[in-house]
Amino acid sequence: MNPSGNPVVQPQIELSNSALLATHFIKSVLRACAEEDVQPQSGLALERLGQKLFVSRQVIELGREVFKRKVEKVDIQKLKLVIGLSNDGLAKAMRESISLIKAFLLVVALKICFIDEEAGRLLHNMMWSEGIINEFPLYPDQVTQFITRVSGYGHSILPFEHFNGISSKVLSSLDTPDQIPALFERCDLDTLAQILTRIFDAFSNAEIVRISVEGSRTGLWLLAALSWLLPDETGCIVSGRLVLGKSNARLLICLKDQSEWEVAEWRSERQADSAIIRTEGLVPSLKYSPMSHSPLGSAKASISMQYNLKPEAADATGQLAAALIDVAFEKGVLCSVKCQSQSMLKDVCSKTFIEIHHTIVRQYGWDYGVESERTRTFRDKQCAVAKALIDWIPDTAVTPPALGSYHRQVTKAIDDLNINYFDRSGESLFPLKDSEFLKIIDPAIHVATEALLRSFSEEGCSARVFRPCHVSTVERGAELLYHLIFSPQIVNPYPYSKLRAMALESSLPGTHSVSPTDLAIAHNGYVAYLNVLENISTDKRSVSLIRTVPGTLKRAGPGVRDGGVCRSIEEVLSEDSLCGRELQNSLNPVNPFPTGQVYSGIEPQKDPYGIEAAHLFSFQNTRLRLNTVLQPVGMNHRRVLQPSPETLLQRQMNAYPYPASWTDSIEAIATAVHVFEHTLDTESERLLVEEWRRGGIFDKMVWHPSGKQASQFNNRITMTSSSEPLRFFEAGYLSQHGELIVRQGEIPLVSCLARATNPGSDKVWTIVA
Repeated sequence: MNPSGNPVVQPQIELSNSALLATHFIKSVLRACAEEDVQPQSGLALERLGQKLFVSRQVIELGREVFKRKVEKVDIQKLKLVIGLSNDGLAKAMRESISLIKAFLLVVALKICFIDEEAGRLLHNMMWSEGIINEFPLYPDQVTQFITRVSGYGHSILPFEHFNGISSKVLSSLDTPDQIPALFERCDLDTLAQILTRIFDAFSNAEIVRISVEGSRTGLWLLAALSWLLPDETGCIVSGRLVLGKSNARLLICLKDQSEWEVAEWRSERQADSAIIRTEGLVPSLKYSPMSHSPLGSAKASISMQYNLKPEAADATGQLAAALIDVAFEKGVLCSVKCQSQSMLKDVCSKTFIEIHHTIVRQYGWDYGVESERTRTFRDKQCAVAKALIDWIPDTAVTPPALGSYHRQVTKAIDDLNINYFDRSGESLFPLKDSEFLKIIDPAIHVATEALLRSFSEEGCSARVFRPCHVSTVERGAELLYHLIFSPQIVNPYPYSKLRAMALESSLPGTHSVSPTDLAIAHNGYVAYLNVLENISTDKRSVSLIRTVPGTLKRAGPGVRDGGVCRSIEEVLSEDSLCGRELQNSLNPVNPFPTGQVYSGIEPQKDPYGIEAAHLFSFQNTRLRLNTVLQPVGMNHRRVLQPSPETLLQRQMNAYPYPASWTDSIEAIATAVHVFEHTLDTESERLLVEEWRRGGIFDKMVWHPSGKQASQFNNRITMTSSSEPLRFFEAGYLSQHGELIVRQGEIPLVSCLARATNPGSDKVWTIVA
């Protein structure tokens, strides 16, 4: 074999084509890196590494197309936030350099199963091996910085489907499901870097006619990545059979059950044993160590390998998970931790999730074709298990775990369900032995939880991956399912804010722990943020929506303290002594009979003070702290720790800033009562209002101006009809002072009053008009 004529190799070893040799390119890379707040040398180092890589021409063109298109960027002007690249500088530099494109494509291949931090460390190790670090001194974190700025833009070409196809071919070629158990396990980054370096170095050596790689740990990713980058040069052997590529492929990967990877370079006219170069050996792990993530479609294969599931047990896992999702969607109740209000999960989840929840496990690998017999069998069993759950739960009280774990409680509940089903019907839920049935419960809990955490997501971006199954994730998932399915939901619902934080965390692979006060996170080349930051709304689905876009999270500013890249936006409450709500000196009663006995209607009132939102920021490490206040238009917000007597007098006479909370408002609106319909005709409305007057309903009903403290014993109608932001933020405060009812669209206020009033009830309520 003569590699000099190879179309993959030839154009990539001509150093005269390298853009690094051009001074103007170096300047453009340095300038672009500075604009994106990354170490400039990282771009040059990646360009140099790209010279060492070998990628198919077709795949290179695929990568260049990514940066020929206008890169996606979100500009939230009211917060001065930019999500994405600052301008076209870095994208232009990528377009002009084939070597940078090749490095970018390797990062895209890594994103199948690795987060950006891992990709940065792996590429840094490769740079060490190639001596690039001596020329461009860098830390791994600085390589990661560059990667994170651009990696998300490869979401349109992420080879997830390619990985799933490779997995299917390999797993179907195994003699037994547990023949090569480490295919989905994690291989350490040093070893992977050595393997990749050896492979690409071998491609540049004309004497080497074949490269063979033998091993198993992370083998599916290695095969998928290299066969995507070099489709015509890669082959694979499993169980002595060629399952991918051609037998004369230059790179041949042999997947076999061994703890150590072995790379061999086969040179012309030399003995084979002199050409074998072994990597550092791996110590076999006695405990399964999964990769940080894998594509959604590989979930079935991954957990089957991890739990050593037979095909029928793997199918049962998907059926049980799908049934748990269906029941949680229909029966799950969420609550507000700050006010006594609740909402059904199906009433706050995204429209996308409503459409796909019943068949969502197909995206996790249980996809057997649209109308195949296997699909119908799967669907029938899913529905049967869901019905058995719904029928059995009212007859059973699952004891809340006092000192025990939710995992044990839910496992016992599912096992009891199986026993109960057998007692009633004479057959088990699944045709499995007891030991096999108990084995599928943990992975089913995990798959169901991962799917339910998508309930707030606006689908479309490829950032969603399958996170591995750990003891801690199963315990957390069991807690969620316990509250949504197995507990009396009315008295023990699941906190809405906790589910939203978990959903935000699950949006991006490898994300650190997210708290309920986090509004946005940036990781692995993507940004996940609450849609309400961009589009303030009082619709309960819209306030719950989570968007994911490629790019980074930063705030535009002239100085280091004013702007820069951050990893999250966290809401903090104001500690300003001049930031609070005023007492109402006099109340403004709601009077629908201003001219005596004639009913004149109840019209929504506008804000009398001209209130607007002001957003205060401060940086703390990599976190952007956001404090929002509402204040009269044009007012400057100042911190005064010890106000003077003159200031106190001014405070009593004029409106001043008062605190607002994004998280409180989101939670309040998501769990509030919303009125969308008007069912009263004119005469019915008049008669109803007359009845209310005789019952004294209007004696304890007042208009509530923005910025005032809530009247303790009166029902309230907010004066916010002129402003959606005011409706949003006032809801967060007033929800803690009684039942919250949100008027939608042009619905007459009397319809909201009909929903709020309950003769004989002392419950205080607020209508957001």
